[in-house]
Amino acid sequence: IDLGHKKIACIAGSMNTLSSINRLRGYTDTLQKNGLEVDKKLIKEGKLIYEDGYKLMKEFARKSSDGFTAVFCLNDLVALGAMRAIQEDSKSIPSDCSIVGFDNISLSSVSNPPLTTIAQPIKQIAQGAFRTIKRWKKQGLLKKEHRFWDTKLIARESCRELVDN
Repeated sequence: IDLGHKKIACIAGSMNTLSSINRLRGYTDTLQKNGLEVDKKLIKEGKLIYEDGYKLMKEFARKSSDGFTAVFCLNDLVALGAMRAIQEDSKSIPSDCSIVGFDNISLSSVSNPPLTTIAQPIKQIAQGAFRTIKRWKKQGLLKKEHRFWDTKLIARESCRELVDN
């Protein structure tokens, strides 16, 4: 959005996991906070795997009238699959379409181009899980709790600023 993108597609996971629900909510909330429309035609659901990123990006390509300039993928594997689909269609990343993933997996830094992604504080998450397990062992059954962690944008080469939007 800061680079001038107004129509941003999303390749989401199935809505039966809390992380997929929260990541999709982050996408829609961010669009709305920036005064952009949430267009349900620009959201596709699938499994959070490379193959579905590829397949769903191909579906977007068949409906090229949607006019999006960027794609947010709910994880990096999906983004890498989407990148392959874009490149197979003789399109360039980021010239023709910017793409952002989520998770900052090691492959994201060596993809072509290197993938812009959102990183989670894995060390903090692991420490929190360890503390919860220790409490569980001491106290027995614990109440269900949800924790949210600050994320960080890792800007690489898969996004570009739009000059004429």
